Amino acid sequence: MSNNKVQFAFTAFSATVATAIAIFSYQSFQRQARTRALKRELSSLPPSQKVLQPKKRSVEQLSAVTEQSQFDETLIKEQLARNIAFLGEKGVAKLRKSFIIIVGAGGVGSWAALMLVRSGVEHVRIIDFDQVTLSSLNRHAVATHSDVGIPKVVALQKNFREFAPWVKVEPIIELFTKETVRRRLKKLGVESGIMVAYSTEKPNIKLLPLGTIPAIFGMAIATYIITSVSGYHVEPLANKNREPLYNVHDVGYVYDEIFRSKSVVSGSWEKPALVRWKNNVPLTLQNCVVMTKSEADAHENIDDPETHYPSAVVKLVHTRFQEEKEIALF
Repeated sequence: MSNNKVQFAFTAFSATVATAIAIFSYQSFQRQARTRALKRELSSLPPSQKVLQPKKRSVEQLSAVTEQSQFDETLIKEQLARNIAFLGEKGVAKLRKSFIIIVGAGGVGSWAALMLVRSGVEHVRIIDFDQVTLSSLNRHAVATHSDVGIPKVVALQKNFREFAPWVKVEPIIELFTKETVRRRLKKLGVESGIMVAYSTEKPNIKLLPLGTIPAIFGMAIATYIITSVSGYHVEPLANKNREPLYNVHDVGYVYDEIFRSKSVVSGSWEKPALVRWKNNVPLTLQNCVVMTKSEADAHENIDDPETHYPSAVVKLVHTRFQEEKEIALF
């Protein structure tokens, strides 16, 4: 019986090891295949699109030069002169002594890392498992054609050496998952209170193809970190003192009381949204209707709803608006 248990345990262990080897081998094969494909794609570019680059030293050579060189503090301060004028000597000193970890070196993280280093941070660790691709070039902060096929963190390290060779950059080629983050933070006793950058606009898709959007978020994150570390107080909410466009009572009134919690188009209760009835008229209680999310998205592209929708829908909308007008008299 004991021998059977040992044999069973050994078999299970062997299967686990074999599975792990197969997974890692497949991942390595995928990376190599992707790199070869990218290099073939680059080599197929017409001569007019190829840029002759002067011979550059490798990252290892640049690192060695950095370690052997002494940098004049006066020149470093001159490079950071505008930051010193804004944050003060003490603020920039705090920034230079800080150690920042950037997880992700793509359209958001590369811009955050770039502006942190340009602003004076002298020790960064950048974590990303991915490589530079041709499609990365429309949004990555520093990547060029010569960087295609190499890890994004290495591309950043190479670029930083060009303008801030005294900065210590730790490129970590690793996949950093949300499970890893939660587990490590909990071990450090951090369970809440983490600041996040957000947008009041919810995009229709998770990945925005326009390169400027992730860049804006990356620089917003860098700005918050710079001002926070240096002790420079800012008010991060630009709309803090603005008068709100609507309030929760108005929304409840229109949704529940006027339109009975149903879409005026289909009568559906699912995924409700408020939208202007006539898009060229300001938003008021007399120009706001309830539709489903998909109906509202389509409605925003309609010029004249009075002629677009069936007469029954138009009549219902006018009936509801008349009811609201009568209620408003009391």
